[in-house]
Amino acid sequence: MGTIVKCPSCHETDLILERYYSMMVLGHSQALFSFKCPRCRKIVSLVEKIPPSLHPDIEKVAREVKAGMGKAPN
Repeated sequence: MGTIVKCPSCHETDLILERYYSMMVLGHSQALFSFKCPRCRKIVSLVEKIPPSLHPDIEKVAREVKAGMGKAPN
């Protein structure tokens, strides 16, 4: 099971961070996640801690685009 968050509009609790629609990494441990709520069908955006299960994929993409999170320290 993934990291579960609550829809701020209808309070549905079946939003799983790992099933995001889009994600913008804000820092090493935080991201802005967007979802479509399965209950109220609204687009929901939440700033949340990045689940550990997503770290490998984020680091891989960061290296590919030469973003800060994927760079080795000097």
